[in-house]
Amino acid sequence: SSGINAEYGGSRQEHRSNKQGLNYSFDSMDLREFSESVFSESQQYCTTKEGWTEYDIVDGVKICYQKYKDTPFNLVRGTCLVEATPKQIFENILNAKERLDWDRSCKNNETIEVIQDANGHWIRVDYILYRPVAIVSSRDFVVIWVAKELPDGTIITGTKSIASYHNAPRLERGVVRGEILAGGFEISPVLQADGQVYSSLTCIAATDVKGWLSIAIVNKAILKQIMIVKDLGDYSKRKASSASETIL
Repeated sequence: SSGINAEYGGSRQEHRSNKQGLNYSFDSMDLREFSESVFSESQQYCTTKEGWTEYDIVDGVKICYQKYKDTPFNLVRGTCLVEATPKQIFENILNAKERLDWDRSCKNNETIEVIQDANGHWIRVDYILYRPVAIVSSRDFVVIWVAKELPDGTIITGTKSIASYHNAPRLERGVVRGEILAGGFEISPVLQADGQVYSSLTCIAATDVKGWLSIAIVNKAILKQIMIVKDLGDYSKRKASSASETIL
């Protein structure tokens, strides 16, 4: 795990939220245009090889990181091979409520509104609530979620916080509304020697959790959060295996 201390352990300064803050407040028509930039950003960070610092390989997940744009927060990327097809994995992401089965820190995930759901292109607004951890209170997020299926069978999703939405739940007492700066998955088909199709599953994440936590703590925590890619992969493998046994 060399080379990480300067990035993840250096700063003890008090956490200060991104100066720009959440300024993405839209109606459904605006979201269509905004979703394109969210998708393009996710695709760029999921696929580009430049600008990343290798961190470690944990339980088969290759982890790397870089600073997210002009913020003090780190963007982390994790990649692993999953014994399931891209569509099998994507179905577990597409169903918002199913996130509770593969993301143990998630208390609630619901779709507020579906903007588009056709021709391999999805746009929707989601609400995500995370459980409290030790002395850290719950965090929630209102996000735009976009996904596209590419001609080669690769599926890419992108997620970014928006300030508000007309149908979004109000902030609950004792909950802090955080900001997902960038998030998403890339699921690419990988043909095996025996003819089976597995997937290369990549997750990116950069989050400002707001509140009193120092930037150093936030940047360390994101390293654990990125292991969600393995949780999703393992869950997808179990479901795919179970489905195969049922067919047989």
